[in-house]
Amino acid sequence: MSHIFISYAREDQPWAEMLAQTLEGRGWSTFWDRTIPIGKTWRETIGSELDGARCVIVLWSKTSIESGWVQEEADDAKRRGVLVPILIDNIQPPIGFRSIQAAHLENWDGTEPTQAFRRLIADVAALIGLPPKEVEKARREAAEEAKESEEKKKREPPSAPLSLQASPSAMPELREQVEHVSSEQPNTAAVSTAVPWRIIAGSAIILVAIAMVVAVWRARAPVTPQPVPPVTSQDASAMKDQGDRYYFGVNASKDNAKAREWYEKAADMGSVEAMVSLGVLYANGQGVAQDFAKARELYEKAADKGSADAMYNLGNLYDDGRGVAQDSAKARELYEKAADKGSAEAMFTLGLHYDYGQGVAQDFAKAREWYQKAADKGDASAKVRLQQLPIR
Repeated sequence: MSHIFISYAREDQPWAEMLAQTLEGRGWSTFWDRTIPIGKTWRETIGSELDGARCVIVLWSKTSIESGWVQEEADDAKRRGVLVPILIDNIQPPIGFRSIQAAHLENWDGTEPTQAFRRLIADVAALIGLPPKEVEKARREAAEEAKESEEKKKREPPSAPLSLQASPSAMPELREQVEHVSSEQPNTAAVSTAVPWRIIAGSAIILVAIAMVVAVWRARAPVTPQPVPPVTSQDASAMKDQGDRYYFGVNASKDNAKAREWYEKAADMGSVEAMVSLGVLYANGQGVAQDFAKARELYEKAADKGSADAMYNLGNLYDDGRGVAQDSAKARELYEKAADKGSAEAMFTLGLHYDYGQGVAQDFAKAREWYQKAADKGDASAKVRLQQLPIR
């Protein structure tokens, strides 16, 4: 089975082939060529590859949004949580897929990687892991480092073992745990300081397992839409929340047009968050005709009021040249401002800029610094890139 299944309309085959070659060049296997092996049926082959794929990339185009096959494959991937959508034309995805953030690769020609494409690669890696050849290379280098470290230890004079009692830097909490274990096991000559950590780790695993079960239960539990509570006051925050209910389909049927109406009301009253949300609707063409110039106007207004999200989104427009002239240096400047305000996404993207030398001199050390900051804030893609950097 292939790592990645690429779903596309027949008319978009050249684009699919271009993407497949790029992904395979990085070490992932892809299924895109729909040539059916002798003795196999079309549905049997496609179904088998689709079920076995750990990532399904759907190419949304003017043609594919009308394809029942593509929509069926996208729906299956969405259900399994492995869908990665890409817009290769300036269109809206079909209803049911518009709330899923798609990579804008309308202008990507397979040669110069755009910021959106780099983010796509990082997100795929975060979903299915590093390409096998990079994993193998990392293992070889790790083994070489371990061997070198072992040889270095052999050359150094042996040092006396430090017990917990003799170590002035031992944590008091750890000392108390070890002494407690020792008191319960008087016949044990020595107690490993790793015992408490094994107990803690075991408890953590149990808690994580419980959390996963609860999350799955919640995801499968049927949700009955409730009436949207009326907004009776001229409260911008309440209006923004009302827009969110319609946008995310929380206690209401999902309706981007109604979300836009409430976001506009809140934005008119000065809600910075509503300005950003409204900008996203215009940038993605959700509930309104796609208009990058209008999105830029809203992002700029919110950025002037200190919104980190607006700064980041505005940086994306400059990075990919959507609604503005492409300007990597301007994008980086905006990302830095957003990062200063704590945006993990901006930190990760800055790492990409230094990693690939986009709008700045290539600097792996600087890239690592930004990836680490983003990873510390929980960005999964940044954690993946940190693993990749040592083997570049």
